[in-house]
Amino acid sequence: VMRISKKVLAQETWKSLCEAFPESECTLDADTPERLAIRGILSAQCTDVRVNLTCKELFSLYPDMSDIAKQREETIGEVIKPCGLYRSKAKAVIFFAQRFCNEWNREVPKDVDELMVCPGVGKKIANLIVGEIYGIPAIVIHGNSLTCKAESYWYTPAYFYDMWYKKEIFASDMSDEMRSRKISADVQVSIEDLFD
Repeated sequence: VMRISKKVLAQETWKSLCEAFPESECTLDADTPERLAIRGILSAQCTDVRVNLTCKELFSLYPDMSDIAKQREETIGEVIKPCGLYRSKAKAVIFFAQRFCNEWNREVPKDVDELMVCPGVGKKIANLIVGEIYGIPAIVIHGNSLTCKAESYWYTPAYFYDMWYKKEIFASDMSDEMRSRKISADVQVSIEDLFD
């Protein structure tokens, strides 16, 4: 069993990702930091295309965060209904707008943990915000992506790259049990490991 440190694994994984996706871009519209954050909140269980279309209407009706912060959940919910989960998303959008206006002095924070206080903002969306807005290195992993677990020291980042791109985990002749074993053996790394 070959063991490598988490930091080395993180650095190799980052390098592989940068080589594989040199021109990767956020597909959510990012006209202002606070609007990108709202789009991120609405993106759960929804396509980026639908979020962008819905937000055109939302921001034409309520162009400023203070306008959103004053609305009732039902009002925002009706506008964002096409994104699904509109009741919980309306609460999250209003909470974010209120925090933006009242506690953050109308500036989106650079701190992932501070952003994650908001409902609807988990690690993925917080990383999206700090990465896109402030250029802080952060990995945004889509829910359908391969998950990597740190305990799997015996695989190299190249193995995961090959496994993913050769689509071995999606091979039609592979049993469900074998596929789930391969997926559960993946490696999870933290972007923080890159900069320790």
